[in-house]
Amino acid sequence: MSIILLLHLTPSSAQIQGLWGVDKVAVGEQEMTPTAKWFELKETGRCLGGSGGIINSRTSYDWDETTLELTFTDDISGVDEFGAFTVEYSNSGMIWQREENGQLVSVYLSRIVERPLAAWDKIAGMWTLDLEDLPGEEQSALPFENLFFRWDHIVIVNRRIEGKDAQRGIWQIDGHRSSLWLVFDDSDHGLGNSHWDITFENGKLLLKGEHAGARIGLRFARP
Repeated sequence: MSIILLLHLTPSSAQIQGLWGVDKVAVGEQEMTPTAKWFELKETGRCLGGSGGIINSRTSYDWDETTLELTFTDDISGVDEFGAFTVEYSNSGMIWQREENGQLVSVYLSRIVERPLAAWDKIAGMWTLDLEDLPGEEQSALPFENLFFRWDHIVIVNRRIEGKDAQRGIWQIDGHRSSLWLVFDDSDHGLGNSHWDITFENGKLLLKGEHAGARIGLRFARP
């Protein structure tokens, strides 16, 4: 005969404190996980939340050890309108759950030692087009030569067209997927608006998108 022991962990306030990374967010049957999302629950009862290097929530939290419920109060909007999360805690992480607009929302978290970086953190700064293995005629047709992504979401573009000045636009990365939008208000440079899939590999930036009616891939390196 074997005996199976089930251990149910009832965490104290101290046990839920610390830095947590969001591994997954499920809303009903859909997964809607934000990029590089994290929460830091401090022993003072304060909580910071962010995505990568951006802090996008400042709240106070209340932990009820009896009901295993976690309630957040936003500094500006007050108590969260959807109420408390019920918390399931284990040595490997936490699950927060509650109902929002008739759907079950589940947030899966695990402990982390530092805040994660998001694509908008990695992309900031100067990038130079990597022309390795590209024939000369293809180089002259490319839309960008240098891209400078400023922290205030201004992008400055140098193009491979003689006599054309640097062009300023706006850059934005989606908060849930690796998609970059570039928006330019110009009639002379012909850049317009464009959408790119972005990845980072071995310190290089890879952009894939549509240009001049064709699907292209561009590779950039730090100068």
